[in-house]
Amino acid sequence: MSLYFRVKNRRTTIFVTSNPQDEIYSIHKVLSSIISKDPKHIRLYNGDNLLDAGQTVESAGLTDEMVLGMTTFDEETDKWEELQIDKPEPADYEVSSYDEDNYGKGKAKA
Repeated sequence: MSLYFRVKNRRTTIFVTSNPQDEIYSIHKVLSSIISKDPKHIRLYNGDNLLDAGQTVESAGLTDEMVLGMTTFDEETDKWEELQIDKPEPADYEVSSYDEDNYGKGKAKA
């Protein structure tokens, strides 16, 4: 049975799946192919708790649809970034009605 996770870092969300028997490191490898970082330069968190890359997903207590935090190692500064997940900001505009004849044609009415 595959588990689904949302991995967040600042304003970025990456959707991944994993099996309960997979090691956390397997998620590192999937993420590394997406963000072009060495898997060893990725850390995953459940809340504020750093996950051990050698643990299985199941033994780490991860469940379906969890949100995991991610940090990466910055080789220029030789430091790990701090865990930060930005909350979405509300839109600063209102959605008004649309012109049904022009819907999807880039000619919405304001």
